[in-house]
Amino acid sequence: MSVTLDAAEVVYLDGSIRDVAVAVEIHKGVITIPQLKATLPGDMVLQASTGVAAAPPPPAAAKPPANAATPAASQAAANPVQTTGDFSLVGPNFRETLAWLEIDVSSVPPDRLRKFELRSKLTTTGNGVQLADLALDLDDARATGSGGISFAVPLTATLVLQGDRSTSIPICPRQRPPRPSLRLGLRRPP
Repeated sequence: MSVTLDAAEVVYLDGSIRDVAVAVEIHKGVITIPQLKATLPGDMVLQASTGVAAAPPPPAAAKPPANAATPAASQAAANPVQTTGDFSLVGPNFRETLAWLEIDVSSVPPDRLRKFELRSKLTTTGNGVQLADLALDLDDARATGSGGISFAVPLTATLVLQGDRSTSIPICPRQRPPRPSLRLGLRRPP
């Protein structure tokens, strides 16, 4: 089964999502998204695509003993990769996108939260999504990492980023150290 949706504009949260193109395919119980593209407020371009993952290699001729299975091997067999693809979210005005999502950024200096670029490899399994080879650029800062979402109960999301200290992301206002206080006390003479 295949479903395709194309729309010049979709209004959501009082903002326009432009140039929406979505294609979804379901084949033998596996959902793939050959195309997902949209331009969000702030000219933030969202793109993703997935395809059916290559079949795993056939098992080796020699079988290990029955009690040699490791938890990781059992988990991998029970939760095989179904789709692989790419994901990106890129735009010149991240601040406007956050405002559209009703995220208050008024305390962040106005020259921050401008350029945003997120690119990653995408893998799906029967109960989750993994992001690998993740590269994030925010203004002049760069980070790499990985992440994932597990659709089990409870829903679990993880994100691991590694950044260079020389390119820290100064988005929060600097807080002044507390000033020492001087307390004067008046006593009445005895």
